[in-house]
Amino acid sequence: MTVRAAALFIATVALHGQPLLLPTPQFVEPLSYSVALPARVVPAHSSPKIDLAIGALRAVGSVSSDSATTITLWDYAANTQPGVALNFLDRQVLTDPVRGNQAYVIKTPDARSVWIIGGSDQGVFYGAATLAQWMESKSAIPGIYVRDYPDFEFRAASDWLLHAEINRWA
Repeated sequence: MTVRAAALFIATVALHGQPLLLPTPQFVEPLSYSVALPARVVPAHSSPKIDLAIGALRAVGSVSSDSATTITLWDYAANTQPGVALNFLDRQVLTDPVRGNQAYVIKTPDARSVWIIGGSDQGVFYGAATLAQWMESKSAIPGIYVRDYPDFEFRAASDWLLHAEINRWA
């Protein structure tokens, strides 16, 4: 994450009182509007990981089947033409041969829609987990543009070291 992106993210947290996203995304751009919740989840594809992503979003309690706001879950590996514009960097991250499977982009193009575009169904799941942190017990979330990918190929390795080993040594 660049210094500028980190400063914007910290400012967003300070202004909107939103929780800190963990792990911290590589790029975060706050937008000037809010997205109303609850939202209807619309998966563009079906897979076990996308089903888990839907479950993660439902678990925070801001999902309703009859809402005008939509959260679209899109697997970029299955179809490279989502219904929202992606820039060159977004497409590059989503198709990266090393990190692309876990990469995702979250875009709120307007106040009634959220798009989670993953480099694979695994990326969709990680994007949904990030969005779920923003949605927890809220009636609206700030508009946001997030691009994230892992620094390491295996995300669980760092979690294991931080939680299991360090706690054992304490």
